[in-house]
Amino acid sequence: MNAESDKPEVSPTTPVPPPRVDPSAPAAARPGAAAKDRQPKGSDRYTVGQWVALLLGGGASWLWLRRGPSDVLTGAGGAIFPVLVVITILYFAVAWLGPLLDENLLDRGNARKLRARRFGWPFLRDVARARDRAQRKLSVDALGALDRGMDALQDALEAEDPAAMEERLAELERTSDEVLHRKRKGILRDFAESIGGALAIALLLRMFVLEAFKIPSGSMIPTLEIGDHIFVNKFVYGVSIPFTNPPRKLFTWRAPQPGDVIVFIAPEPATNAGEDFIKRVVAVAGQKVKLKDGVLHVDGNPYPREGGQPLQYEDGADWGGSMVRRTAAHYVEDTAGVKHSVLYQDFGEHDFPTGLDYSPVVKGVKCNAEECEILPGYVFCMGDNRDNSQDSRKWGAVPLQSIKGRAMFIWMSVRPAETRDGFPSIRWKRIGTGIN
Repeated sequence: MNAESDKPEVSPTTPVPPPRVDPSAPAAARPGAAAKDRQPKGSDRYTVGQWVALLLGGGASWLWLRRGPSDVLTGAGGAIFPVLVVITILYFAVAWLGPLLDENLLDRGNARKLRARRFGWPFLRDVARARDRAQRKLSVDALGALDRGMDALQDALEAEDPAAMEERLAELERTSDEVLHRKRKGILRDFAESIGGALAIALLLRMFVLEAFKIPSGSMIPTLEIGDHIFVNKFVYGVSIPFTNPPRKLFTWRAPQPGDVIVFIAPEPATNAGEDFIKRVVAVAGQKVKLKDGVLHVDGNPYPREGGQPLQYEDGADWGGSMVRRTAAHYVEDTAGVKHSVLYQDFGEHDFPTGLDYSPVVKGVKCNAEECEILPGYVFCMGDNRDNSQDSRKWGAVPLQSIKGRAMFIWMSVRPAETRDGFPSIRWKRIGTGIN
């Protein structure tokens, strides 16, 4: 018998069986299971340097947008790139610039504690989840080592001891690497995963929900001006198969209604057939449309309008170059309950179908000398700048399968003309404006 113990001696060659573990038992009931709740207490606070860096990053993003992203970056679908640029700036500001400012310029004493807490709690939760997933494959000793390391780190975090937090964090990192065979993420991998996730979300949104377009012409003035960048809801009429042209619908739950501003692929008779156009739906299948003395009639009834005051606006020159000023009569028209602005010029024909150079038989409509009936599967579209728009009066109705979505709002508006400092100017009042 051992003099220091009442227990019998055990031969070194005698194996000691480990405690029996029931794999089906909950984690808290198993040997070595963590007894503590791995919930952070005040862990979501940023350090002083991170707040300063976040403000600097936001300012840099604002200045970049203020200068006006180039057309290459903000053209059709190009809103993804500005979003990724802003995300990248903010990520580097918080992850890299913030700690650098803390350690060298700002709150050196408090920064160490807050930084350790901010990294300690997420790591503690990650290890706890990894332990729960692998607990059936781990020995009791391995589970105990992990639980002791997690308890020690949690105690240090709750005590808010910076030195202890950093020490316990390093110990738990080593233990988890050995027991769980975890591979630590490098800075580049962590950054790539963050940007990759943002890119994947942006691409999914672009394919099924939202797409960005730039307005290149003045056919929708004053509703949409040249240089407006808009978001289009691709989900409102149904779900389309990505990368099909024209879009093939998987599901359709509603059709465009009179008053909707839609983006579509221009049909064949159009001059720029195959390109993306944006116009307003004024009539749908089964309705009859005509324009008499500048007043739009649907099914024999005029759409109410009021106004007629002269309005000056900027439009693109007929042969390119800088913007030019023009004057038109401004009206507020009620298109099936949707009130919106329209313009009529002093030039141009104000009658349809006989007033324009229009073939009596065009795809999607059935016309006589007085009016045109919209055929099933089509909608009749016109620009709000009525006498300066190539639309269904010229090349017929728009097939439903060519419609990409409905315009939602203006997210950026850049005036094409250059200002004195040589940069495009932003129309701040138009940003965030809804499209009716």
